This record gives sequence, structure tokens and C-alpha cells, in this order.
Amino acid sequence: MKDTGSGMRLLWSWMRLTWPRLAVAALLGTLTIASSVALTVVSAGLICHAALRVPLAELQLAIVGVRFFGLSRAGLRYLERLVSHSATFALLAKMRTACYRALEAMRPAQLRSLGRGDVLARVVSDVETLEHFYLRVVAPPLIALAITLLTSALLAGWSPALGLRALAVLGVGLVLAPLLTWRMSRGAGAAEVQARASLKAAWVDTLQGAGDLLMLGAQERMRARTGQELSRVQAAQSRIASAEGAGNAVGVLVGGLIPLVLLPCALDLVRGGDLGVADLAMMVLAPIAALEALAGLPLAVQALGHSLAAASRLQALGPGAGAGETEHTPARVESAPGPFAVEAYDLHYRYDADLPWVLEGTSLAVRTGTFAVLTGESGAGKSTLLHLLAEAQAGYGGELQLAGQEVRDLDEERRRRKVALVTQSTHLFNATLRDNLRLAQPGATDAELHRAAEGACLTEWIASLPDGLDSWMGEEGLRLSGGERQRVAIARALLQDTPLLLLDEPTAELDAVTEQHVLEHLKSLCPQRTVLMVTHRPAALACADVTFRLELGGGVHTPCPERTASLPDPETSSKTSRPDAWSATNA
Repeated sequence: MKDTGSGMRLLWSWMRLTWPRLAVAALLGTLTIASSVALTVVSAGLICHAALRVPLAELQLAIVGVRFFGLSRAGLRYLERLVSHSATFALLAKMRTACYRALEAMRPAQLRSLGRGDVLARVVSDVETLEHFYLRVVAPPLIALAITLLTSALLAGWSPALGLRALAVLGVGLVLAPLLTWRMSRGAGAAEVQARASLKAAWVDTLQGAGDLLMLGAQERMRARTGQELSRVQAAQSRIASAEGAGNAVGVLVGGLIPLVLLPCALDLVRGGDLGVADLAMMVLAPIAALEALAGLPLAVQALGHSLAAASRLQALGPGAGAGETEHTPARVESAPGPFAVEAYDLHYRYDADLPWVLEGTSLAVRTGTFAVLTGESGAGKSTLLHLLAEAQAGYGGELQLAGQEVRDLDEERRRRKVALVTQSTHLFNATLRDNLRLAQPGATDAELHRAAEGACLTEWIASLPDGLDSWMGEEGLRLSGGERQRVAIARALLQDTPLLLLDEPTAELDAVTEQHVLEHLKSLCPQRTVLMVTHRPAALACADVTFRLELGGGVHTPCPERTASLPDPETSSKTSRPDAWSATNA
């Protein structure tokens, strides 16, 4: 229920952006069906009066009416489609922009928790689902109500009794069709949206892991999983189709009731001389023509379920997905650069409340301008610490600072100016090498690109490429070896030119000679930049100014105490009350 409410609020927030155009479209839609009803009534009257051999002069008005309503129906339909689709496409453009803005504002850890297939489903399928919100959800009930009232008023002009009977019969269709559809398909729209998202995620997983699935002989299990998700989609669609059929059956029932309800009253009027015989067909055909407005109600109920589910999933991306909402930016509190680039004191972090602590009571300090190495057992939290620093994540306990500023208080723009991160798994886009490098600095010149490439030992490799910097990297850089992808990631981080460079096993796939060249270049960046590297490689350990070892459970100690001599005396530090934070040991 909560998700439904948040989804509805999001939908109405978008509706407010273009409500004048949507109101005009609803008016045009009403006039279109009103013209259709009028065309039916006037045509019936013309045929019936012509059959009675009335003078041609008496038929002139009806002939003109048929022509007018025939042309106006086509013209109004065109204008209604033009206005409504224009407003819908404008809303879709704003929705997509807002979704990308919300994704950009999300912390990388939050984004990773969604999964690629789920993100794809939200940005593509869910947004496209909302394309039908106005056209299939909002407009049909409004137009149906307006046409029901107008038709009843038209018949009431001949006889109030006829008008009331028409209102009663059309009212049954107006209420019963959507109510029955809703009862039969309740929850099916949301179930289909969720099942489609799961199916897309399964497809993405299958495509990305096809090689491993084939090698492990697990393709049948993945196929079974995909089949289960497809069955869920089909089950939801079956419920929706049954509900739609029931709603349409109500329309057929109402169409059959109209003559049974209206004819007795109309015949009494004919016998009493209050209604002409030629007008009898007009009285019955008018509400039957009005059923066109009620035909879209079952589909409107189904589309509402889809739209609410899709909107709830988009709302979950964050406040940036809403209309006119902006991301909260923490207050900018700049502090003078201190002697430490990274400071952690009594740091606690775990990925979920029911999972064990990854970092527990961790305290360390990395002095500005040093080459620091972080080592330790697998699972001790080394990569987690780097991601906490680079992604400015909240949700940790204790203190974690970059150049004297608490990480949780940094907004995305300030964080990007302070930190560059090279992860173990580097994503390269299906674009040129130049485009992949310029992600770090869009305006970088070729000279700057080559300088960064030289620091990552890519110069000879680039020269060997057929198109140099303009060579195509392939999907996720599949045309590159593991070591080449790592060096491209290092070059991209060097190009970013931030005060702090974080590297997670950056030389794991490099040969010894290339590794030594890369390490020498990274070492040369100090003291202008601070380097914090996670590694177990002896060559990197030998280059370090200071080495920290993280133990399972959060403890930190230095296997080489002499390398911590450059750290300031706790008594002269600005935080003398916390010597453990500067001693690279855990209390």
C-alpha cells in the first residue's frame, strides 16, 4: 500500500508539469467521441426521415450535419492525438532525464545492489510503461464520464425519463466494467511488472555469464530459471487477459440492455405523439454510440496497476526521480588541508544489519603525499575501506575523513575532485580508447591522454593499435587482455588528477617489468599526490613509504614499524586525544 501511495504521488507530480496540455487533450477526446455520437444520431435521423419520403428541403440540415460531424470527428481525433502524444513524449523525456539523474546521484554501492538487469528494466521498461498513464489511465475515465452525462442530457432534451434511463444503463457500464476488471486482475499488473523485471535480469545474467555457464555445464539450470520467470509473466498476463475479457463482456451486456431499457419508454412517447417514429432510432442509437467512450475502461484499470508498480520502482531510485525535485546537497564546510589525506578512527562498517562486521574498530592515518600500501587477509575489509572513501558512503560508524572532511558529508562533486579509484574489476565501454579515457576528463587533449597512458605503460601498446587512441575497445573491453584493461583504468585515474589515488590490486595481472614501471610512476606522483594501494605484491610493498595490515575483525598493525616514522607525533597532532587514530594500530 505504501508503494502504491508513493507511486501515485510520483505520477501526479509528473502530471502537474504538463496539465494544461493534458486538459486540452482530454477536452479534444471528449469532443471527438461527442462528434461520433452526433454523427450516429444525425445519420440515423437522416436515413429514417428519408425513408418516410419527406421533402428534400427538410433534410438539408441533417445532410450538412452528417458532413460536419464526419469531418469534425476526424479533425478532432487528429488534434487530440497530436496534443496528447506531444504531452506524453515531453513527459517521457523528463522522466528519463530524472531517472538518469537519480541513478547518477545514487551511491555506487546502492546501484550495485540493484543489479544490471534490474536497472535496465527500471530505466527502459518501467519508463515506457508510464507512457500509457495519461492515454490509457487518466483520459478514458474522464472522457467516459463526460460522454455519459452529455448523452443522457441529449436524451433528456426529448424526455427526462429517457435521459434517466440512459444515465442508469450507461452508469452500470461506467462503474461495473472497471470494478469487475479490478477485482479480477488485482495485483496482476504489479506482478507482471515485477516478473518482467526479473526476466530481464535473468536474460542479462545469462548473456553476461554465457561462457562460464557453458564451461560449467550450468546452462540448463539457468534456462530453467529463465523459464520460471517467463511462466510468472505468462501467468500474470493470463489473469489480465481474463479480466479484460470480463470488462469487455460488461460492455456487450450494456449494449444489449440499452434497447431493452429505452425502447419501452420511447414507444410510449411515440404513441403519445411526443416523439416521431423517425426519431425512435435516434434515441436508441445515441447511447449505443456512447459505448465507444466506455470501451477503454477495462484497459484503464489494467494500465493503472502497471503504472503504479512501475512508478513505485522508479521512486525507489531516490528523490531525483520525482518531478522538480533536486538532490539534497550537504552544506559546504571546507577545512584547511591537514597533514593527513586519510584518517579513520574506530571505523565500523557492514553491508547489512544481519551480516558480520567487515570493518570493526579500525583506526589508521595516511599522511598527505605518501605512498601507502594496505595489505591483509582476504575478507579483512581492504577493498571495502577504499570504496567507503571513494564512494562517500554513509552508514558507517566512527570517523572517516578525507583531508580533514568527514566522508559522509561530502557531496558527489566534491568527492570526485578529491578521489580517484581503480577497482579490481574495470568497466570499459563499447567505444574508442579515447572515449574511455576521457570519461575522467572530457576536455583532455591528446597530449594529456598520452601523458596519462605513459604513466600506465600503455604508450607502446597504443602505438601498436591500428587506429591508436581511436581504436575500438569492444563490449566491456573484451578485445583487451586483463593487464591491458587494468592499465587503461590506471591511465584514466591518472588523468582524473585528484589529490588522492586509491588502487585495488592494480598490478595483479601485470608482468614484473611492466609492474615495476607502473609502480615507479605512481611513486613519482608523491608528494604532490597521495597514493593508497591495496596489494599483496612484493614489488609494491617494497615501494611503500608506510604499510598497513588489516586483520580479520578490524585490527590494524604495521609489519614494518620503521616506515611509520614519518607520521607525526601524537602530541603534536591536532587530535591528541586520539593517539590510536594516528598510530596505525587498533585499540
